[in-house]
Amino acid sequence: SFLETTKNIEKELDIQEITHARLHGTSTQISAIQRRFRLPTSDPDSIDVLLISGVKYCAGMDLQNATDMIYAHDVTDINILRQTAGRVARYGRTSNLNIHFVLYTNEHLKMVRTHGI
Repeated sequence: SFLETTKNIEKELDIQEITHARLHGTSTQISAIQRRFRLPTSDPDSIDVLLISGVKYCAGMDLQNATDMIYAHDVTDINILRQTAGRVARYGRTSNLNIHFVLYTNEHLKMVRTHGI
């Protein structure tokens, strides 16, 4: 499940001492988390990694300051893949975007290979 996978990722981020937040809560809480993610990394209140459920929270978000996207598991719905990538790959983006996939040994990148994204 998303929550189980996210908790495992959070444990590893804690070990690596990387600041992170899972996007959830009320609209006010979500806005506050997004604001912290947009802060410069030199700001002590900034978040380096934002963990998001693409199905639940991604619509309408502007995350063009992100440098990397990490998908946990293969994305089986091409529309979700396009929607989530569209939050980061915005018009006017001036830096490269790195996309990573974290897969279990029994998973394959079927969706990416099939659709050439």
